[in-house]
This record gives sequence, C-alpha cells and structure tokens, in this order.
Amino acid sequence: MRNALCSVAVVAVAACAFAQSSGGIQGVISDESGQLLAGAYVIASPVKPGTTLMAVSNSGGQYSLAQAPSGNYMICVQVPHSIYQPVGPFANAVINYVDSCYWSAPTQVTVTAGQVAANINVRMVKGSVVHVRLNDPGKHMAGGEGVVLVGVVGPSSRWHPLNVASSDASGRTLELAIPFNIAMRLEVNGGRLQLADEGGVALPAVSTSFSILQAAGQKDPTLTFNITGKRP
Repeated sequence: MRNALCSVAVVAVAACAFAQSSGGIQGVISDESGQLLAGAYVIASPVKPGTTLMAVSNSGGQYSLAQAPSGNYMICVQVPHSIYQPVGPFANAVINYVDSCYWSAPTQVTVTAGQVAANINVRMVKGSVVHVRLNDPGKHMAGGEGVVLVGVVGPSSRWHPLNVASSDASGRTLELAIPFNIAMRLEVNGGRLQLADEGGVALPAVSTSFSILQAAGQKDPTLTFNITGKRP
C-alpha cells in the first residue's frame, strides 16, 4: 500500500510540474468580412521539435489550445470547404478558404509557462478550389506501376501538392484551395505513366504546366487527365 501511495504522489508531482511548465493559446477565427468561422482546424506547430497541437473552432469562431509546452509556435488554420456557416450573410453557402500558411506567412506566438496567449486571432482568405480528376481505368496506380504528382506553384515558387479528395475504382479526384487573383501554374508529372488530356491527346512530356488565374465569381477550375499506360 505504501508503494502504491508513493507512486500516486510521484504522478501527481509530475502532472503539477507539467502544468506549471505549460501555457495556452486562445483566439478567434474569422474571414475578411468579419464572419466568425465554426469548424476551422487550428494547428499549432512548435518551431523546435515537439508536439503539434490541434483544436477546432466553436460556433463563435473561438478556439483554445490548453497545456501547450512553453516555446514558439506557428499557427496554421484550415477550413474544410464543405463547412456550412450557421449564421450571417453566408449562411448555408459553401465557401472556400485557403490554408492560412500556404500562401502567406504563418501567425506566430510565444507560449510562456503558466500563461495563456490570448487574442491570437486569424483572418481567413476566401478562394477557389482547383479540381483534378485522374482517370485510371487500367488501375496502373493501384497496381504500383507509377504515381502521378499534381501541384500548384505560386509567385513564391513553392510547390503545393493537391490532396486526394476522393478515390474510386476508376481513379482519383484531387483538390486544393487557391487564392483569387494570383497567377499560378498547375504542374502535372506523370513519371513513368503516360497521360492524356480529356480529349484523349497524349501529353508530350513527363511534366506539363497549365496556367491558372481565378477571380471571385468564376467557376472552380476542373482538369481531367487519363492514364493510358506506361511511358515508352
């Protein structure tokens, strides 16, 4: 019994020490119009190696990250475009927001032990979603014959990969939210696989670029490619 009590005491002291060496981060997620955003994923990544923290904003756009070890963090926010805002001028409308760290400098915050860094607010920017459909009726990707890399390159020359939005027996659909009114390139690299455009015309090179410039009100760009086999 004495050993058990000692073990409990050690655990309690360790928990107390951790609480005293930790702090917190709080703030509000909104967009350019001041609309509060519910369901936003708030990700705090430590500048030095450590544990990444995540929270989801509530109906008032508020988020809270508790028990954050002291140190410097980068705050990134992602809003799934399937989220419907419950109130306000955009109620029941699907709106796309770009990742807050993809196209601009991330929000930075310093966490001090025993304190909460408050008002770490992030304003999200609306954008468009580029869709790419990879038709693979021969199941070349599933069979391990190769992969197709698809990404967007902006003014910073940084390559942003598209994410798999859905996958089925005949291929995959990739998506990425991009900001309005910025000239970009969509780069498609078939590697060992031969690609053709929607009309069946074979792409002449391993890597092909397509210009993208989206304005508000325009239909989201959608490009379709067919995997026809392995490259000669």
